[in-house]
Amino acid sequence: MRRVFAIILCLILSFSMVGDVIALGTNEIPNTFIVSGRVIAEDGSPINSVEVEFIKGSVVGKTTTNEEGFFSLEVEEGVYEIAFNALGKWNLIINSIDVSTEVVLGDITLIEQVSNPTFKRGEQVNFYLFADAENLEMNGTLPEGISFSPNGLLSGSPKVAGVFPVTITRAVGDSTMAASFDITVVKSDNANLSGIVINGKPIEGFSSNKLSYNYLKKVGETLNQSSVVVTKANEFANVQTSVTASKIDIVVTADNGSKKTYTVNIENEKIPVEKVTVPSKNIKLLVDGTAELVYEVSPKNTTDVVIWSVVDSSIVSLKDGVITGHKAGKTTIQAKDQTGKLLQEIVIDVYPVGDVNLDGRVDINDAIQILRYVVGQAKLTGFNLTAGDVNFDGNVNINDAILVLRHIVGDANLGKGPLSGKVVMLDPGHGGRDPGAVAHGYHERLLNDQLSDAIAKELRAAGATVLFTRQPFNNITIEMADRIPTINKSNADIFISVHHDGSTNQSVRGASVFYSTYRPAVTTKDVYVLWNGKKYPYVGEIDTSKGNEGGYIINDNGTLRSLTFSTGARAYSSNPSQVAKNSIVLADKVYQALIKSGLRERSAPYDTNYYMTRWPNIPAILLEAGFVTNKEDVTLAANPVEQAKRARLITEAIIEYFKVVDKK
Repeated sequence: MRRVFAIILCLILSFSMVGDVIALGTNEIPNTFIVSGRVIAEDGSPINSVEVEFIKGSVVGKTTTNEEGFFSLEVEEGVYEIAFNALGKWNLIINSIDVSTEVVLGDITLIEQVSNPTFKRGEQVNFYLFADAENLEMNGTLPEGISFSPNGLLSGSPKVAGVFPVTITRAVGDSTMAASFDITVVKSDNANLSGIVINGKPIEGFSSNKLSYNYLKKVGETLNQSSVVVTKANEFANVQTSVTASKIDIVVTADNGSKKTYTVNIENEKIPVEKVTVPSKNIKLLVDGTAELVYEVSPKNTTDVVIWSVVDSSIVSLKDGVITGHKAGKTTIQAKDQTGKLLQEIVIDVYPVGDVNLDGRVDINDAIQILRYVVGQAKLTGFNLTAGDVNFDGNVNINDAILVLRHIVGDANLGKGPLSGKVVMLDPGHGGRDPGAVAHGYHERLLNDQLSDAIAKELRAAGATVLFTRQPFNNITIEMADRIPTINKSNADIFISVHHDGSTNQSVRGASVFYSTYRPAVTTKDVYVLWNGKKYPYVGEIDTSKGNEGGYIINDNGTLRSLTFSTGARAYSSNPSQVAKNSIVLADKVYQALIKSGLRERSAPYDTNYYMTRWPNIPAILLEAGFVTNKEDVTLAANPVEQAKRARLITEAIIEYFKVVDKK
């Protein structure tokens, strides 16, 4: 509130007779007179200890007011300026007081001075040093960013911290008022924001004192640091923004170092599944047989999850997209959204192996049907033909009829393939933005998919359950580091990464198989690092989370050293785990199968540090089924007949592998 200050000067002058002049020789004795008065505050109360100075060019007399505010001083005749100085008050100078007789100045009012102002750097200032005044003058240097108006107003936004002394004067009639101020500018504690904008959209309901908000992220919308624009309440504050998948943290550090954190929680837009479509609403399976669950959802950009479940799990099971038949019968699998809404149903019919006529049992009629098919008197196609291949050799012939007859009389069991109960994880190499080796018009990724698919069919025919790190022909990018958790959580019995090789030398051809004795997901006991022909104690792997090249940390005579893969350093185990030993057996069996298929020998299975062979926690190998860069190799690799042959031989190698390791 502005206050109106008034200076009340009551000058009551009294005159008396001029005293006699006493002459002493040629010198005159000057006349002296008493000047008196009282100093009061605006409310009329007396002010003591006010310094009163009589000035004639310089200070020639000085006194102070007493408890009642009175003062008096005897001075020589003359014209004076009288200055009144009091702590916390505007100083007052009365100009030109003629003392030629006793002078009584009456009540002199001193106006209260405002306290020394303190401002914050970067904050808006509107401050009156003197209310309702005009023609004020200032001497001194103001803080940068602050201006002074003749009406006593300081305004602006200070840019520099510090102390700035100034003096303000004001002429009032024959008097002059003056006050000295120390304008202090300190660093601001303002850590507020005045707005947050994300991807061009202001946060709704923003308030500088509200620290938590929600943001709905649209499907396909990208959020990063450049997406977030904030407005600082103080220009000297510092802002740091971090963006994760779930939230945005905005840390504001004020000019004085104090902090405030605004958090924007990210909610992903939910697009529900409207429809689930399947190629067929009826699937036929044999006992111990498998089928891949194939379906499509719409809209394709849905954020919802389709949940598949089996009505009768004693008949079939569903795991990782594979339906497995357990006993003859009929059941359904159902697709529901997260709310429980039914979206699709598939009827599953499970038949016993050998049930050629699909009547739910295996009897003499099935044996007769097989025999009639063999001699050309009956047609077996599709699932009926599959049911007739009771020995899982890929053909329906007299041997299958004999096996059915033996089963009827209790001399043989059907439906138990050599890999029944085994789980094999296949890894079609590369995919998505990584096509692998490319030459002669062929992409390694597609060849990997084709061979993996052929191997899967043979494995399933032998009774195995097949899992994938990436479904064949699903051309998506899955980093190696993202495939390993899938492998290690699968409870699979073995893992095979399927590849085809490449070289700058197009004459190089042949098969290779790799394994690792160094298996950090199993154990790091008895591991050493071989570098420049010397063995070093293994400490660990180099952290690659920040883009560093991978490699190993070794103990070099008490000093820890990092050796990247590019140095040629490799890790091995002097006492391989059972998982690693089984990997060696598997590598040898599969390598022999590839050579048997007609691929040229290159070298025996090789102990390496490939990511996909060292990090699984199960027996693991990586095979290279010829060179994409070699014309002869790639022509064979792309041939479906050759693919089927290699798949059959690899499956036979896997059967032999289990015969070896299951005996241990």
